[in-house]
Amino acid sequence: MIFGFDFDNTIINYDEIFYKVALKDHLILKGLQKNKETIKKTIIKNKKISEWKRIQSIVYSQEISSAKPNKKLISIFRFLQKKKIKFYV
Repeated sequence: MIFGFDFDNTIINYDEIFYKVALKDHLILKGLQKNKETIKKTIIKNKKISEWKRIQSIVYSQEISSAKPNKKLISIFRFLQKKKIKFYV
């Protein structure tokens, strides 16, 4: 068995960054769940898809250095290594 992992919100978690940028730009209300998908749905519902795309471009470029690694993924990698299961990133 071989596992593959992608970068976006699997290896790196962007939830906090999306929240911070969307809140700063007044696209969401304070207290909204800090979850990329929730933020995305809220922005698209209340504004436009173009606003969501604009926020994405900010997060994936200017703010990417603030992204945090997904904590659960490290333990998954260790488990797979221990079981000698191949995986690719």
